Amino acid sequence: MSPRKWPMSRYWSLLFFAVLMIGLLIIGFVASSWLKQNALDDRLRLMDALAVDATEAIAHGNPNAIPQDMTTVPLLTQNGSFVAMKRTPTMYVMDHQGIIRLANDRALIGTYVADDRILQAPIGTAQLKGKDPVFIVKRPIETAYGTIGYVVMLEKKSMLTALEPSRYQQFLIFIIALAVIGFIVISLISRRLTAPIATVVEASRAIERGEYDQYLNTNSVKELELVELMESFNAMSNRLQQLESVRTELLAGVTHELKTPLTSMTSLLQALRDDVVPEEERAEFVVYALEEGEKMKRLVDDLVEFNTFATGRVHVELEVLDVREVMERLAHVYEATYRNVTIELWETPVLLSVDRLRLEQIIKNLWNNSIRAMSERGTLRVVYEERNEAHRFDFIDEGKGIPIAEQPYIFERFFRGQEKLGSRGFGLGLPLAQMMAHSMNGHLYLVQSDERGTIFRLTFQK
Repeated sequence: MSPRKWPMSRYWSLLFFAVLMIGLLIIGFVASSWLKQNALDDRLRLMDALAVDATEAIAHGNPNAIPQDMTTVPLLTQNGSFVAMKRTPTMYVMDHQGIIRLANDRALIGTYVADDRILQAPIGTAQLKGKDPVFIVKRPIETAYGTIGYVVMLEKKSMLTALEPSRYQQFLIFIIALAVIGFIVISLISRRLTAPIATVVEASRAIERGEYDQYLNTNSVKELELVELMESFNAMSNRLQQLESVRTELLAGVTHELKTPLTSMTSLLQALRDDVVPEEERAEFVVYALEEGEKMKRLVDDLVEFNTFATGRVHVELEVLDVREVMERLAHVYEATYRNVTIELWETPVLLSVDRLRLEQIIKNLWNNSIRAMSERGTLRVVYEERNEAHRFDFIDEGKGIPIAEQPYIFERFFRGQEKLGSRGFGLGLPLAQMMAHSMNGHLYLVQSDERGTIFRLTFQK
């Protein structure tokens, strides 16, 4: 069973809110620990200051012995308000033997300090380990006769770190306010981020329905990635419109190209069947019919061969050949066939692993296009250059060039320029030649084209 799918805005809002709450809980825990530690440090410092004050009060009252009256040490009679605590920390005065002489808990007076850790605790602040640790503040009572005793203050850690409920309430209100504000901000941001994506989804569904004229306005979108997504969608939509137009034109073109020779052949054969052709012309009509059938066969062969390359099912037979020798042999045929054409090649042999038939097809396609582009006598040149990574062949003609508006599309399947609309064919020559080059680990592309001529470049990787 597939997991439940959520709308993106809701999913990201809840996810970000969950992350926010976890972050706030962590912050709350850290802040609470920090407040408790601050309260502990402040109260220990205050207890130490009070213990010092108590020792000074006792030392000034009777420098020979510890007094027996608690009124001489007013701190012993105060409640815990002086350290902002619910209760008064235990405070007493003991002599060297550990007997308590004065205490804010009268029941302790005259008793012996049973815990040796208190007697052995260092001067200052110390901690007695336990389930609820106890902090000790111990200060000596110094007089001119020496140390006559110690002022000791004791309190559990849980009491020293306890905070007033109002402080927790304020902090809780602050956390809740942050959570509410964060959820609102996250919801707004999520909706803003997902709105363009929802627009893309809706436009995609329109394209799925066959409505290819979709355009997304990116002026109101500030995020670079979303702008790139929407621009890519616009490019895809435009491309689909072009392909749909090409598909429509292709269907009409295929119908026209196949219908014309088929209609001619049918008419010729029907005339022969109906005996409307004189006997001496019957053989000539048969030849005409065969020529029309051959034209239709060539068109079908072009489609079949192109489909073979497009689906990757082409078989290439590579062999080491002298590319110059292959071109030289073809050049003799072309110069004999086209009297107004001169073909110039480079001088040195070039041995490459190629398929002879496919290489000849590429060369013929390029030279045929060049010859059609030259209205008068002209020269076709092939310039070879060896680079570190590839062998490069530049096919240069002196034709009238390819219009700038058509140059980006010359390798598109079924694209036919304005000059070729009146001629037969499907516009598969250059796309097929490029795929043949790829099948031999090569590449064919247009370098430049203007009124002075055109340069196509054929490269083979080393």
